[in-house]
Amino acid sequence: MSISQISDERGYWFFRSQGGAYYSDFFKYNFIGIGYNEISIKDLTFADEKTVSTHIKSKLSISGKADKSGYAASQMIRFVHGLKKGDVVIVPDHASRRVVYGIITSDSPYMKSKNSEDKCPKKRWDVNWTYQEARHRLNPKLFPIFSSRHIITDISKYAPYIDSTISDLYIKDEKVHFVINILTDNPILRNDFDTFCNYTSFFIDDFERYFGGIPDEEQEIKIGLQSRGRVEIISKTFKGILGFGILVNAVVGGNFEVGAWGLDFKMTNPGILKTWDEYRNSSADRQQKIQVFQKVLKKMDVDTIRDVDKLLEFYKANTKEKNDTIQ
Repeated sequence: MSISQISDERGYWFFRSQGGAYYSDFFKYNFIGIGYNEISIKDLTFADEKTVSTHIKSKLSISGKADKSGYAASQMIRFVHGLKKGDVVIVPDHASRRVVYGIITSDSPYMKSKNSEDKCPKKRWDVNWTYQEARHRLNPKLFPIFSSRHIITDISKYAPYIDSTISDLYIKDEKVHFVINILTDNPILRNDFDTFCNYTSFFIDDFERYFGGIPDEEQEIKIGLQSRGRVEIISKTFKGILGFGILVNAVVGGNFEVGAWGLDFKMTNPGILKTWDEYRNSSADRQQKIQVFQKVLKKMDVDTIRDVDKLLEFYKANTKEKNDTIQ
């Protein structure tokens, strides 16, 4: 599995589930859908919204919904023609206490047969749900999306905050984005945070040099912390970021077994083990810094990398010249 490369054309949508009524079905059956089942996707293929609205009004009048035809048309047109494969959708549950993030996986919208989940919307997109989060844990930058009462809302302007929520490691705009999740609810001491920032910079640059690269002097860092929160590092070079990711998972308890997703650090891959030992043991100063850094990460309750399998594959592909023993 490779590191996600996010396209600039990816769309981001806030999608309501009729007050949470369909939230469980969406999540369980891996789809999103829009109502007005009497309207088919074929009904929405006219050239312009006015024609669609007129056509829909005539069909909805039969069920007493003609007064809502304009709004219904605009939302269904957006659903059928605005969304696309690869877009991100965020769906809130009842009372918006929890949200789930997903990626659209179907090539186009489709009509579900009438004899399945009869009460659910029939016009659908398939979705792979990737992450679920309580509202009070959301990045505060995402709170304004809840103010929209529409079925579908374009939230593309919040893309940076969404990307860093659903993935710890990805490439966008030809830069590597690496997200460190800090889980402590306790106050973070200033000295600990200073150590965290200074040693993060040191190890990223140190790994970049160790693997034969040149450190990026224009690296960016985004910090969103109320004790618990995220630190995002953005860099044009990747070897230092990837080496740093290996270090973080090593010292906080990650798992580098191929295909594994546990939390117990096992370091079973012989190539990574050899490379890690060579790096750690080649300098007494480096060993001392790793010990200090480990204590700070544990005090801050830094989480392991969710995308560890992607990190491993990319690590293997890009450290071959330095260590060709990785299996």
